Amino acid sequence: MDDNGNIVGVISAHDVRLVGSGGDLLEHLYVDYPTYKKLLSSKYKIPSHPVVVSSSATLSDVIETLIENKIHRVFIVDNGKDGSSVLGGVVSYCDVLENMLHHK
Repeated sequence: MDDNGNIVGVISAHDVRLVGSGGDLLEHLYVDYPTYKKLLSSKYKIPSHPVVVSSSATLSDVIETLIENKIHRVFIVDNGKDGSSVLGGVVSYCDVLENMLHHK
């Protein structure tokens, strides 16, 4: 998150595996996030910004967002009193599957 509370990015397990696979990204292990994101997006298709939904989104909305964006997690945000984004949580595919499995 930046100084204004906005989500600037995420590093996933997939991103970490890319660093270790083939070794071509290993040299970038110690660069800052903006530089890493730029390097990664030049080689792979990644979202240009973190995908978010509001806390009023339904589970159906979250699933649709995950599928449409071909991502594994979505951030739940709302606007704070000062207009900044307030992170409320993260919902992943695993969370969705667990919910579906245990709430028949």
